[in-house]
This record gives sequence, C-alpha cells and structure tokens, in this order.
Amino acid sequence: MQTNDTLSARLFNQSVNIKQIQDICKQASQAILTIYAKQNHQVNFKSDGSPVTNADLASHEIITRSLQTLTASWPVLSEEAADIPYSERSLWDTYWLVDPLDGTKAFVNRTDDFSINIALISQHRPVFGMVYIPVQDLCYFGGSLFHGAWRQRSNEDPLSITTASCHLGERVTIVISRNMSEQDMPELFKQLRYYFTKIRIIESAGAIKGCMVADGSADIYPRPGTTCEWDTAAFQAIVEAAGGQVVDSQGKVLEYNKKADLFNSDFYVTGDLLPEWKQLILQLSR
Repeated sequence: MQTNDTLSARLFNQSVNIKQIQDICKQASQAILTIYAKQNHQVNFKSDGSPVTNADLASHEIITRSLQTLTASWPVLSEEAADIPYSERSLWDTYWLVDPLDGTKAFVNRTDDFSINIALISQHRPVFGMVYIPVQDLCYFGGSLFHGAWRQRSNEDPLSITTASCHLGERVTIVISRNMSEQDMPELFKQLRYYFTKIRIIESAGAIKGCMVADGSADIYPRPGTTCEWDTAAFQAIVEAAGGQVVDSQGKVLEYNKKADLFNSDFYVTGDLLPEWKQLILQLSR
C-alpha cells in the first residue's frame, strides 16, 4: 500500500515539475516588480492590521490560477483567499499553500527582501517548497519529495545546499527580523552566550531568514510572536531537506492544517540537529 507521501511524489512528478513552479514564480515576480518599480502600490490593511498591496493581489491571482491549471485536484490555500472553512480544509490530504508576497512590509519600505512562497503540503507536512526572491532573481527550492535542497540564481545551474555544522564553544550566527533585537529575546541570547563564545547577528525579512539557515549562512532563526502557516511552509520543506529543522517551543516539528486557525506558535529554525538546541528551546519555553 502506498503512503500518501509516496503517492504525492508520484503525482507531483507526473503532473508538474520544478521548472513549472519556477515559471509561475517568475510570472508573479514580473507583476510584483512592475508595481514595485512604479512605486504606485496602494496599501490597505486587513482586519488583523497587516498590510496588503495591489502587488500581493496580482501575485495571488497569477499563482492561484496557474496552480489550479497544473493540478486541478489539489486545492490552493493562499494568504489572500484564506477564508476557507476548516470543515472543508480538514478533508484535504494534499494541497498547495501560498504566500503570494511574503514580506509586504519590506515591499512597502523598499528594503528588497520580500519573496514568493509556494509549498506543497501532504499529511500535514510540507513535502516541497519554493521561495523566490524577485529583486535578486534568486530561487530556493527542495523538500522530501526530491531528497535535497537547492539554490538557483537567474538561469544559472542550481547549486545543492546544506545547513552548516554548529560547534559548541565557537561562533554562532543568528538571523532575526529587522523589527526585533536582542532586547526582544533576552533569555535566548543569554543561553546562546552560555553555549557559544561569539554571536553574529544578521537581519532580514520573512522566509528569506529560513533559507539562510538552509544554505548555511545562519545557524539559527528564532521567531517569537504571531506568524501564519503560509509564512513558514515553503522554507520549512527546504530547511528539512537541507538537514535542518523547524520546531515549536516544545521541540515539536511544525505541522499544517490541523486546526481551525492558521497561526503558528513561536518557532525556531536550526541548521544543526545538536541535542543542545532542543535543550535550549525547552529551557526558553519554561
């Protein structure tokens, strides 16, 4: 009997390939960058106070329409059309999870570090993910379906990526959101200083931070506070395929579409599977 993951892999390889997903991302990227260049994006605010622009909506339309054409039997859940009742979503085994413009604040503030996130979810786990960074024409992709993770710039050949080994007592590189600082996570930094002699801090936005752990540019990405499932699924598939993990404050791997709301708890992305990471995370949750 085939497992659902095996079935998803077979269907994915028959129905769609990585280049097709890249092409969808590039089409959405062109729409986003056209609006970005004109600096004429209209900013509205959702009920939760988060911003949405005409670039978000243009990207959403392109991605949703294209994915539905490629795989009509797989539903699409997008940030910009997330009001699907859980009574319907709970029946999904395999579906696309999309953030058409991750890092809308970065887009509005013109910091360039925003992305397009597309993930395939099977049995509550991300089995494929693609994070496309329009300004850099840079693409990260991978997942358990392909037993690996890659980074590709423009039309160059893709390069295999793996997470970095992290040696206790040496330097650790932490990537955090631009709107956060050490003062927002004092206990985490206290624990890091216990395990490591030097801390290097990098600031970035959205899913790009997860990709930095996947390619070894950073060792840990902590994320306290509210995020949604479309924020994390794509880079989680890539991180896991590259050798890392994405876990909540109890050390449990993030899962998807298991409850009515679509919010994540606090989470931690680590490139190395050191047992000390789990000990550190559990200490922080006490």
